[in-house]
Amino acid sequence: MECRLYQTLDVGSHEIFVGEVVQTHADPSVLIDGAIDIKKMDPLLFDMGSKGYWTVGDNVGRAWNIGKGYRR
Repeated sequence: MECRLYQTLDVGSHEIFVGEVVQTHADPSVLIDGAIDIKKMDPLLFDMGSKGYWTVGDNVGRAWNIGKGYRR
């Protein structure tokens, strides 16, 4: 992802970067009909809370639809 940095905040223990994502690039091998296929991409993610690295599992539902089944 290509970002534009607007501000760097020094909060003592670390810095916070404020910016905007302006462009996303992907290798053609991870695209399906021009869209990124997250399973093909197989990202490695860092979680600050657990200080661990993670991978992505299977899709569990469509956004804005899966929660409708939980309405009262």
